[in-house]
Formats: sequence, structure tokens, C-alpha cells
Amino acid sequence: MSKTSTAASDNDENVKTLIDDTKQRLGNNMDTTGASVSAVYEHFADNFSNASNKLASTRKDLKKSANAALTASDKYVHDHPWGTLCIAVGLGFVAGIFMASR
Repeated sequence: MSKTSTAASDNDENVKTLIDDTKQRLGNNMDTTGASVSAVYEHFADNFSNASNKLASTRKDLKKSANAALTASDKYVHDHPWGTLCIAVGLGFVAGIFMASR
């Protein structure tokens, strides 16, 4: 598994944990007031802040990975223009055959 897909799956787990924790705490604290509500609110604020930071980090990693892929693709196209053109023509030909058969 790549680093970005691992980070994305970790963030999915963190968000699921956050939601489950929120549901549990809301269920346990439906009859509380005052200071305990404030403590629960602070706990949720911290959890949501952590989740937001992790999602921002994952977004940054995905953007870096996409930029690396774009750079590599651009370099390949510039290094092999005729091969790229032949591949594009071949794919267009195959797509045309599939579309014409419908």
C-alpha cells in the first residue's frame, strides 16, 4: 500500500473513531449540565481539531503525490513525443471502434 493510501485509510479510521466517540459521549451525557457539558464540548473541539489537522496533512501529501505524478508524466511525454503520439492515436482508434459498434 502506498504512503498516501495508508494515510487516507488511517484518516478514515480516525474519522470513524471520532464519530463513534461523539455518539457514545452524547449518549452518555444527555442528562448532564454545566461544567461537564463544557468538558464534553472541549473534548469534541479537540477531536475535531485533530481530525481537521490530519485531513489537511493527507490533502497535502496527496497534492505532493499528484504533482510528482504530473511531473513524471510531463517528463515522459517530452522525452518520448512520438511514442506518446502513437499511444494516443491507438487509444483513439480503439475508442472509435467501440463507439462505432454501438
